Amino acid sequence: MEGEVVEKNEKLFDKPDLINEDPYGEGWIARLKPANLEKDLQDLLTGEEVI
Repeated sequence: MEGEVVEKNEKLFDKPDLINEDPYGEGWIARLKPANLEKDLQDLLTGEEVI
């Protein structure tokens, strides 16, 4: 995915374990502004496609 990092999770500097403890909540890493979201979503592999 191409894009611009618009925010980073400063909490991870003090508590990096948040990535594993709560990856879908407080453990997020960065917020991105995608350059071309439609194209990137077409190229995304999910579920059985990954294997």
